[in-house]
Amino acid sequence: MIAPAPITDEEVVKRAKIAVEIAIMKHKAMGVPIVQYDEETKKIYRVFSDGTREEINE
Repeated sequence: MIAPAPITDEEVVKRAKIAVEIAIMKHKAMGVPIVQYDEETKKIYRVFSDGTREEINE
């Protein structure tokens, strides 16, 4: 039996990013809001499937 070739760290990161994109698309399709961090404003927002955002206060 031949051992499979190990995947690189770069490939792991690439696959993880794709998995996150798929999860976000799934949540949007189901109408479930996602949580997003805005690096410019340093705030956390709840983003709804219609594109509206509401700030999450701590």
